[in-house]
Amino acid sequence: MPVSGELISRQVQPILDFRATATMVAPSHMLSTMDEYAARRLDPGERPMRIGIFRAEPWTNSMRERIESVFGIHAVHIYGLSEIVGPGAANECVETKDGPHIWEDRFCPEVIGPRTSEALPDGESGELDSAALSKEAMAVVR
Repeated sequence: MPVSGELISRQVQPILDFRATATMVAPSHMLSTMDEYAARRLDPGERPMRIGIFRAEPWTNSMRERIESVFGIHAVHIYGLSEIVGPGAANECVETKDGPHIWEDRFCPEVIGPRTSEALPDGESGELDSAALSKEAMAVVR
């Protein structure tokens, strides 16, 4: 049930009613949810939620730590491009939380030089170029 940011109070009730164990929202949305829990005098740590998958905006390690400590959950990042596929193209794992792992069965990632568009060797910094291997009706290739 997607709910806009100004209607956070309407999103908290289904979380409580259905005893949600996971959520997938923007990290700022989860911070607003945290405020709603506080306004209702609810302890988020007493709920069954186990994982939060956060997308759509940058977030800091301090935001991750705050969300994890208040909700008692694992907070991981999902990376996606709406023009390629949803919900994402890569996801962090809860074991390491050290950056997203690209789903190589669906995407062919390549790091290219920003000026040359040539493939760079492993370990070099550049721009991520990704060809979708399973996209239908609209090929997305370099």
